[in-house]
Amino acid sequence: LRRLVRSAQQRQLKSRVHAWKPRMIYANTCATGELLEFLRIANVPVATHVHELEVVIKLMFHDQFTAIRNRTDRYLAVSQAVRQNLISSYGVDGNDIETVPGFVDVADLSRLDRDDARRRFLDRFDLPDDAVIVGASGTPGWRKGSDVFVRVARDVFRKRPDAPIWFVWVGGSVRDENSEFPRHDCRRLGLDDRMQFIEAQTDPAPLYGAFDVFAMTSREDPYPLVILELGAMSVPAVCFDQAGGSQELIEGDAGFVVPYLDTDAMADRILELSESSALRSRLGERIRDKVAARNDTQVIMPRVLDVIERMMTPAPDAIGNEP
Repeated sequence: LRRLVRSAQQRQLKSRVHAWKPRMIYANTCATGELLEFLRIANVPVATHVHELEVVIKLMFHDQFTAIRNRTDRYLAVSQAVRQNLISSYGVDGNDIETVPGFVDVADLSRLDRDDARRRFLDRFDLPDDAVIVGASGTPGWRKGSDVFVRVARDVFRKRPDAPIWFVWVGGSVRDENSEFPRHDCRRLGLDDRMQFIEAQTDPAPLYGAFDVFAMTSREDPYPLVILELGAMSVPAVCFDQAGGSQELIEGDAGFVVPYLDTDAMADRILELSESSALRSRLGERIRDKVAARNDTQVIMPRVLDVIERMMTPAPDAIGNEP
């Protein structure tokens, strides 16, 4: 019965979409491949905004991406890392790709009272006034590097056992095995009193506002929105080289980029940032300026609209008329 209902719903969806007579399709993820193949609207151009990198495409969207290749006329890549992967791994012609990064509302995020967010966080977890909060965020697991986050904390306290640093991971569920694994490591390493794992939040901004440093421990992240959100709040970041698009924002002036999975090097940079509020402030101001210039909604949405307008087929009543 469920299959019959689903089939009926799909036929209804296909009929409705065809009735709209779309002039182009903007697909905002590789996960839309199956739907593009199912709809099969002839002579309607498709732009696919790719937010995925090699491992995710291989493991989660392999069949979807085959359909994407069959149906896509223009690719939008959220980072140079994504663009290069499309070219090198899937043979996409570079002339068919343009880089259009992710975006956030900088003005909205900038309005957050970070002093208030910090006071609330310190009170909630009974932390000292001089605590330096190193945050991370995402669904725990291999890709986001929740295990790496624990190892970074281990290396920090090996170097400076007395450092007034607390590590906070926001995301996931306490009932998920991928959340339990890093907590298990914390217990074995004696880090329980220096690390907090907080479940996914409807609005994580008040927690982000308490961070002094953002540790991007991802192994693969195309161009994570979270680094833009934290950047808009003037929080400097440390990330790994060759792990996606974060380094394209951080570069050499808005945080630090360290060798891939070098937790010792990341620990050194976190300690450097923890010891200098002036450095954190300088790098934080720089990353905010870069996010505002490169990734604000008001900057990126016109670029997406430009792609849509360039690709749209003529309106039915315009066919045969002078442009």
